Amino acid sequence: MARTDVAAVVLVVLCASGACASQTPDDRVSVASYAYEAARFEPSADKRNSVTTVGSVNLVLNGPDDIEKPSAWEGPLQVRHSDSGRSCEAAPSLITQVYVDTPRSVALVVSYSGSTTFLDFIQLDTCGAKWPRVEGFTERVVVNGDRVSIHPGCEGDGARALCTAGRVLQVHADKAPVILDGESRALTISVLGVDFTGQQRVENPKTPKARVVQ
Repeated sequence: MARTDVAAVVLVVLCASGACASQTPDDRVSVASYAYEAARFEPSADKRNSVTTVGSVNLVLNGPDDIEKPSAWEGPLQVRHSDSGRSCEAAPSLITQVYVDTPRSVALVVSYSGSTTFLDFIQLDTCGAKWPRVEGFTERVVVNGDRVSIHPGCEGDGARALCTAGRVLQVHADKAPVILDGESRALTISVLGVDFTGQQRVENPKTPKARVVQ
């Protein structure tokens, strides 16, 4: 089933315990060479799965909702190493996006359940977690190099909606993702038209008249 935009029970976007450090709004980090790139999947020979090859690693996504133009996969994500013959399976299901880091050792897997979106950082050699899972409500996840933007979103009446602020994470090769407070606030303002963190009631979100209300 497809899921790009969600509007249901809004959950506060949060990082699981230990998943993310935080920085002050003015303490921005310059873009580093470490980056994630989208994995480009194609239909398998038997049309049952979607497959791609990254270096010596073959990735297989099971259960596409549409074999030619899938928007989600039932999962799991299978990882096969052509050089060693080893294989493993990563746990996420209802997968919508897969990214692989530049050194090709970690995959960022975006999935969902209900109104909650999950970000899993998977070690390709073991299919285990590299960093703790990030989860919460969002209308959209955008990955651009070493930035992962978890867009804000709202649920309910447009005149007085319950909204969740955005989060921008910077990913690194040797430490857990870091929340960039300044970029997170800028993302929230650009999408919703008002500055806040966490979850707030917002009047007229996504308009010039947007404001936080009690």
